[in-house]
Amino acid sequence: MASACNDIITRFLHSKGIIYCDLKPSNILLDENGRTKLCDFGLARKLNDISKTPSSSLPQAKRGTPFYMAPELFQDEGVHSYASDLWALGCVLYECYVGNPPFMGKEFTQLVKSILSDPTPSLPGTPSRPFVNLINSLLVKDPSERIQWVELCGHAFWRTKFTPLPLPPQPAFTNMIELLSKPYLSERNSDNPPQNKTPPKSRGKDSKGGPKQDENSILGFKL
Repeated sequence: MASACNDIITRFLHSKGIIYCDLKPSNILLDENGRTKLCDFGLARKLNDISKTPSSSLPQAKRGTPFYMAPELFQDEGVHSYASDLWALGCVLYECYVGNPPFMGKEFTQLVKSILSDPTPSLPGTPSRPFVNLINSLLVKDPSERIQWVELCGHAFWRTKFTPLPLPPQPAFTNMIELLSKPYLSERNSDNPPQNKTPPKSRGKDSKGGPKQDENSILGFKL
């Protein structure tokens, strides 16, 4: 499966202390043999560089493509991390199934509000329970509660289980977790349970996906 191959690529980058920072469908290439490759490393960052220059000090356009950016990256204390790349992976997998990113907005402020506050839209049709659980686990708004590599490698969705690779420490991420206000990143919709923990089971009812919107259509983000 292409997504599994992409998962392996991102895992390898993380093991080398590199955060990709811009995972999205247009940066994933598929060759004639069905193998996936990542392209455009223009926004990729080393963990050491993230510690020296926090992501929050970068111009917004240098932080990633908004549709695939994790909630914490819109915060003043937010930094790129393994967790932010895994959020983007969740967005990509969601879009592969539905046809559009999970969070939408006609304007930038609308999109940011949706990413920060809206619950993850339910998957339409009849997706498998492991896939629903995988999406919900990746799209947890609180980065400290988002699924991590050890859990992800052994997730029930994959046909082949992956061996976790040793990962370098993330001091900037640790500092961010101490600074971020978790309630601000949690769900603020009384009709839906908070997404501040990795869900043990799939949840939510089927619904229709939103209209297709080009990832570059937000003003001020030319990629």
